[in-house]
Amino acid sequence: MLYIWPSTNGSSGVNSNDYSEMQLYMQLVNDYQVLCQSRLVLTNVAEPLKMSPNESANLSGMISVRTKSNTRHLTINVTDTNPDRAALIANTVAGVFAKVVVENMGTGMVKIIDQAVAPERPSSPNVKRNLVSGALLGLLFGGGLALLI
Repeated sequence: MLYIWPSTNGSSGVNSNDYSEMQLYMQLVNDYQVLCQSRLVLTNVAEPLKMSPNESANLSGMISVRTKSNTRHLTINVTDTNPDRAALIANTVAGVFAKVVVENMGTGMVKIIDQAVAPERPSSPNVKRNLVSGALLGLLFGGGLALLI
């Protein structure tokens, strides 16, 4: 999870706690959500992870970025077959993104407040749900077929 906050002094020279400036940063979070998945960020993520060209091409499809409304928080989610690798990619995206914002945007700072942790169990496929769904569909199909014969 990333937190976006203004620089020490705003562009207006007014204390950064000024309400209009805080509103500006809340709006910037939406722009940052898109920037997180930009080629500029993803290219710089693929290099340190030593990803093959094929893997780096699929990187944008693996990453989703969410915001909570009326906050300056970004959450980066990565879906991968290897949970440790997913956590590594998420942490690398966060670090590269924070660096890109500071170096290229000049509109505040990004602080990583939570590191990604590999989940203990996969988020998908849900084996129990798929098994129950398949059994129910099989029973319905079998029952319908039995009525026809």
